[in-house]
Order: sequence, then structure tokens, then C-alpha cells
Amino acid sequence: MSLMMVDLEDFVPSNHLLRQIKRKVDFEFVYKRVQDLYKAGGRPSYAPVVLVKMWLIGYLYNITSERQLEQEAHANLIYRWFLGIPLHKRVPDHSTLSENRNGRLQGSNIFLEVFEAIVDKCKACGL
Repeated sequence: MSLMMVDLEDFVPSNHLLRQIKRKVDFEFVYKRVQDLYKAGGRPSYAPVVLVKMWLIGYLYNITSERQLEQEAHANLIYRWFLGIPLHKRVPDHSTLSENRNGRLQGSNIFLEVFEAIVDKCKACGL
């Protein structure tokens, strides 16, 4: 076994779509939009922006299964870079994605509103 320092940034081509999105789209609005859905206390949750970015990856790269999305995010260095998850940390698992989509976001338009806002931001930036 060998140890080495790795910067995921080095694995992302300068013209990669996710690099362009990360550079041009501010996802901070997501926190404000979903703040009422998160309660204080309990076990630590994944940042909502990470979940939204995972779903965005699934949409952009036609990954329709949340199990497959978990596997792809775990193995793909560019996806990890975009999500801000270093190699020694776990990506959200498929059940976390499903619980949020089918539980926390169920019955509201928040998911659709957030995605439409992201698409609008991408269009406004020429992506």
C-alpha cells in the first residue's frame, strides 16, 4: 500500500461541463430554499447542496437509478470534485437520496423549483 497526496482538481479537464457549472453557478440559494425542511438536532445530514448536485449529475449524465448514482459518485473523481467530497469520505448513499426525494421533498414543489432555478442559472451563463 502506498500513500500519496491527491488534489481532485487535477483530474478535472478545464473545459469539463461540471467545472463550468461549478465556476458559474452559485448553489447557495438552495440552503435558504430548503431551510424549513431541516430540523435542529438528530443525526448529521448531508448538505442539501450535495444532494442537489448529485441529482444534477444524474440528470446530466442520464443516471436514472439512485443506486447507480451512488456508485458513480463514489468512483468518479470528477463527480467527487464537483460534490466537494474527498476520497476518504463517503458519498450519500442511495437510501439517503431516496429518503430526501420521497420524504423530505415529497408533496412540495421545492425540488422542481430548485432544479428550474439551476437550469435558468446555467442558461443565463451560456451553458
